[in-house]
Amino acid sequence: MLAPFPARDFSYCFVIVKKLNFDAFVSGSGEVPSAIGLRAYCVRVFRKGEAKLLPLNDNPWREAVPEFFQAFFANHSSSATMNQEKERMWYFEELKRGNRGDSQGYIHYGTYGFEANFVDGKSRRKRFVRTPSDVEVIPLFYDLWFPVNSPFGLMAFQSFAGRSCKEIVSNRIRENFEARYPGYSLGFRKLMPAVDPKSPFGDAPVKNLLFKRRKMSSDDAENYMSGVDSWDLELSIKAERRGSLGKLFEIMQRLKKTDSGLVTFDGVDYEEVLADVRIGSKIRRVGLSDAEGDFGVIDLTDKIEIAANGHPAPHSIIQEVRGILENFDHILRREEE
Repeated sequence: MLAPFPARDFSYCFVIVKKLNFDAFVSGSGEVPSAIGLRAYCVRVFRKGEAKLLPLNDNPWREAVPEFFQAFFANHSSSATMNQEKERMWYFEELKRGNRGDSQGYIHYGTYGFEANFVDGKSRRKRFVRTPSDVEVIPLFYDLWFPVNSPFGLMAFQSFAGRSCKEIVSNRIRENFEARYPGYSLGFRKLMPAVDPKSPFGDAPVKNLLFKRRKMSSDDAENYMSGVDSWDLELSIKAERRGSLGKLFEIMQRLKKTDSGLVTFDGVDYEEVLADVRIGSKIRRVGLSDAEGDFGVIDLTDKIEIAANGHPAPHSIIQEVRGILENFDHILRREEE
């Protein structure tokens, strides 16, 4: 259990959500935005078999690494890369390139391999039949940044409604790098906002903790309310207006996790735990649980503008992501000193 928190410093809020049927959902007055997440990584070069990391601000890597990425983006923009084993397809669309090899744009990422019907949400009339060879493609934003005089690079990958292309793309990047520079490899170190007590996130005050559990059983429901057959549970622990629940890193140390990555609080195992932390004048949401694969993922859903197509507006996500990478650059430079 998290605790002890002084009772006057926070409040509990339980939310029990009854499952809605399809008709109730489509007749609603508004649309629920899909979660927009961000995973950030530190990019470094190392010699295989050695732990020492090689600085990117020294020759030959000062020019070799940015040039490698530029060539990689170009080679994977002109045609799509198909992964037959995982039934995935992806390709790059570069929006902006900087002088030092910086790059921002989209990874168009899709799935295929099965048939599906696309129907009108209200009438349920069939509009389109997707064949196994048709690919459902979504744009996922990326940002590659080489800070000035820095021994490392930073790269961020956006996710959409839990769909992420980071693993499949970074694996291909690594394979290509090792083929071009035998004996060397390119590492992607995941930057975990909650686990570093010195980072802007780890040292940040937590304003709210949100615990989520889906598909609770009818037996569990009797503990809270009757007459609910299918339901979700949300537990919110909020600090008072000018208070906090503690530093994010401290909160992480108090969380009890099961072997499957669930977080146990007050006798209930939760699949998803989110923390709202204050970074400067902004509140950012960070995933703290392992079960949903969202540990270390920064939630941007409420921080960016959503375009008419349901995806992040380019100007909005570009600004937000670069600000986050600048935060990580600050702490990583201190680690290098």
